[in-house]
Amino acid sequence: MKHFKQMGLENIECRVGNFDTILEQVLVESEPFDFIFIDGNHRHEPTVRYFKQCLSHIHENTVIVFDDIHWSPGMAKAWEEIKSATEVTLSLDLFYFGIVFFRKEFLNKQDFILRYS
Repeated sequence: MKHFKQMGLENIECRVGNFDTILEQVLVESEPFDFIFIDGNHRHEPTVRYFKQCLSHIHENTVIVFDDIHWSPGMAKAWEEIKSATEVTLSLDLFYFGIVFFRKEFLNKQDFILRYS
């Protein structure tokens, strides 16, 4: 939180804990999110479950970032499933993390892999 304050960002609430124990409560207490960063359990099933849980709290301008999408075969499988979800209209694979968008104005689903060094 110190870094958010140094940048003058005051509309951020940071919750730290195990996704399996706090995510549901955070969702119940919250309005739809603009930005979600998921860096939790690095296995296929939990990652997909977190994504599906968050879908009830997004809007078309929400951005979800998943950390370590190629960390393991399970995470790569989860990333494939997430970016294929019907709600996702655009996905960006930046190797270390993936970003999904839900913009209805994107009429055709798009998937990009960006390589950089």
